[in-house]
Amino acid sequence: MTTPVQTQARLTSFLVDAGTINEEQVKAALVHQRITGARIGETLVELGVATEEDIAWALARQLSIPFIDVQLDMLDRELIGRFPPSLLDRLQAVPLIRTDGTLSTAMADPTDADAVASLEHYTGARIAMSVATPSTILRVLREVCPIPANGPQPNSRSGAAFLASQLAGALEAGASEVHWMAGPEGVQVSRRIGGRLVPWTMEPANLLTPLLNRLEALGLPAPTSSGANHRAGRIQIPIDGRDVGAEISVLIHDRGTAIRLRPLSSERCPRTLSELGIDPQGEQAIRAALAQRSGLVILNSQPGAGASTTLSCLMGAASGSNRRVLALASAASSGWLEPPPSTLLVTVPSKVSAGYWEDIVIGQDPEVVVFGDLTSGDDIALALTPALAGRVVLARTDWEDPFALLEFLGSVPRTRAAACARLGIVIEQRRLPVSLETDRGPVRSTATPRYAIDTLTMTSRLREVLRSGASAAELHHIAARDGYRGPNPMVNETIDAEWADRIDVHRSS
Repeated sequence: MTTPVQTQARLTSFLVDAGTINEEQVKAALVHQRITGARIGETLVELGVATEEDIAWALARQLSIPFIDVQLDMLDRELIGRFPPSLLDRLQAVPLIRTDGTLSTAMADPTDADAVASLEHYTGARIAMSVATPSTILRVLREVCPIPANGPQPNSRSGAAFLASQLAGALEAGASEVHWMAGPEGVQVSRRIGGRLVPWTMEPANLLTPLLNRLEALGLPAPTSSGANHRAGRIQIPIDGRDVGAEISVLIHDRGTAIRLRPLSSERCPRTLSELGIDPQGEQAIRAALAQRSGLVILNSQPGAGASTTLSCLMGAASGSNRRVLALASAASSGWLEPPPSTLLVTVPSKVSAGYWEDIVIGQDPEVVVFGDLTSGDDIALALTPALAGRVVLARTDWEDPFALLEFLGSVPRTRAAACARLGIVIEQRRLPVSLETDRGPVRSTATPRYAIDTLTMTSRLREVLRSGASAAELHHIAARDGYRGPNPMVNETIDAEWADRIDVHRSS
């Protein structure tokens, strides 16, 4: 029987010598290891102080064997097909090449003597070992020899490997979301592909705790005071040598635990207004509105359409020289904003009256005030209070229709005059679905988002019509006449004369 290579130095010694971790992190991992019973490499990854690649590299150095990145196109599917899928899954091993009396195998843990013995017993061959990351092995096995939902289940203790494998596989399939529904019978994994939630596989129930531990290590926020059973935020997940940003939501409900993960674009986020891809005319209009001494700029955005990035870019453009910026945001959104270094960022309750922050604004006297999430109709009215007069105000909302928003502002007597006087521009941001070609055919996915940004500038005629209490459709028509070409433009030339009469009547009154 082949015996795993005996080592002279500990795994952690290689990592410390390489500067990957320090001695304090080793001590913390050893304490955590005694609680969980996991291997030290898994523990370091679970705590977020090392990556799977770090551990695999150290194992390869420790054992003097190769470290390889297993890819689907390098596998002998016929060779793998000779093994029971449950065996390879349980041992976290992938057969690579069979030669005279030797089987070259990539393993997540070559020091596991039982795993090596099981492979030798099944094949009758000597095992030539190499190291691969657990998530890579798990992912390729899922693709080459998927285990039926009612078949044997894997016994991986690594939440890091499980999460990385699930996310990498979902991205390869063009999925926009991954869902885990945990109950007594196991963890049902589903992927949202083309807008439809597709059941993918059933995993053992004992993987839920390692998965949650891994999410916590990656920065899953604590529950909010308003909902102790819900946790949500953004995290960075390392897979295949890169970090993938994701929105995460964990809900403890009456029948178990529900986890939803939405991968974000792995491309570099825009840092300046010019990098957002706005057409030159729209960018010029935005810069002109932000350069004023006072006025209101509203950012309308669908949930998950990248509004936080756009708002951060707007803040950078509005700060200018000798301008003080005060940003007010709820705990849910403040962690997503990236304001300029000189910005005063204040976390406020998600539902708050004007009086809560008016004292802050008056006391600090900033030139620019930013509201990170005024999402409802009543909330957006806060941006028009007297304390904000004479300042530039940026406000983000989730009103998807700018003309419905204008209709609302014009229908409320206490906001109508202020909206007509202060509102300078409305910025619309939408997420566009992307068509992707996968092994299962074309799908529509938002895994790689693309955004469309349009601008609606308040012309003098649009202000007059807004002051008259016009409807959304009427406002849209006037804006189209003034050059607005947003999504689904409305054109109705037959009411031009009627609108001219209404404006003349309003002027005379």
